[in-house]
Amino acid sequence: MPLPDNVSDAVIAAKKGDPQGWNWLFSHFYPVVLRYTLAHFSRQGDAEDIVQEVFVSATGSLGKLRSCSEPVVEAWFLRIARYRIVDEFRKESRARRAVPEPEETVDPASLAEDAFLAAEVRRAIRRLNEAQRDVLVRRFVLDHSLERVAEASGKPVGAVKALQHRALAALERELARNPRGQKAE
Repeated sequence: MPLPDNVSDAVIAAKKGDPQGWNWLFSHFYPVVLRYTLAHFSRQGDAEDIVQEVFVSATGSLGKLRSCSEPVVEAWFLRIARYRIVDEFRKESRARRAVPEPEETVDPASLAEDAFLAAEVRRAIRRLNEAQRDVLVRRFVLDHSLERVAEASGKPVGAVKALQHRALAALERELARNPRGQKAE
């Protein structure tokens, strides 16, 4: 079978069991799923592990995909990623409750300011509700337009804009509530 040249052809090929369809989908969507996942995890390896789980999981549920349009397929991959991320957060939370976390000692001079701020923002984002996290990651990490987020989520542009506004306000409150490295539990 010829190599697919668009999302629709790749989905159709993958549904028929053609490995070239899956290879095309993986090559096309891996970067966006990785960026989405990296917005939630500070270590690249953790994010890459989640992304691999996303694509493995996707192989079992491709038949349930209702549309072959790029925004819908991308939203489908990101939804799987979101579920995997939530599962990982739950595992981390259970592990923290089971074993007391040792005091962290970090040499502030060894950390770059941007890495510290990124971790602080990531922690604050994790405390937002799922819809707020999702819109912020899509808009500011994946750099999606309001229209693209609206299409992927099935919401009107105005609703996405309002959700984004509420999410940014909630993020600002979270950052103000937990300034500079104070742990919130």
